[in-house]
Amino acid sequence: MKKIMDEALLRSYIQKHRLQSYMDMELLPAAELFVFQKDEYLVHAGEVSDYLYFMIRGEAIFFSYSTAEKNTCVNYLKGVCMIGEASSLWDRPPFLSVRAMTECTCVALNLSLYREQLLSDLTFLRYIGYVMGIRLNNDARVVTSLLEPMNVRLARYILEHSPEDIFSARLTTSAAILNTSYRHLLRTLREFCEAGILQKTRRGYLLLDRNALIRILEDS
Repeated sequence: MKKIMDEALLRSYIQKHRLQSYMDMELLPAAELFVFQKDEYLVHAGEVSDYLYFMIRGEAIFFSYSTAEKNTCVNYLKGVCMIGEASSLWDRPPFLSVRAMTECTCVALNLSLYREQLLSDLTFLRYIGYVMGIRLNNDARVVTSLLEPMNVRLARYILEHSPEDIFSARLTTSAAILNTSYRHLLRTLREFCEAGILQKTRRGYLLLDRNALIRILEDS
């Protein structure tokens, strides 16, 4: 984690992403700017975070450890989102860890200094309620998908991440999100190619038969 001492840059991020609209307290005087490198932890399970983060750029996953000490992805975050509101804001150790999948830029609030002020901020608490409601739905969806076969999970993921019929998501990140091994992901992609659903290209995988993926979901 690296702290960026650049008030002009911090101000530009707050203005560009309208972060001030999420709370009544003045954000700029309180905020700090951090950059996390790939595979760095933003939050550790069992440890109350010192900061509440607004991730404004990058990709991160929420994950837990199974009994086999294997990561299980519970949620995936990209772009502008909040991290640390579910536990750390209320000074409770979180059950999940959050790890950067790419370089992540975050506007942060020191909770030891601003926790009580945030917990008295009605605009902020309303926003927290909205975020947590969406996140609960997403978490439930991920947990349900763990019971599905890999081809079903991948079919849904490709349909959601193939703008202009090109699937070009990072495969290592995709494997983590789908809770599978990189090798198993490649094997399933190869099966889709052999079935004429996908075609591997320099840009990624060209989606040749979207209806075939939809049928996989309908038949599951």
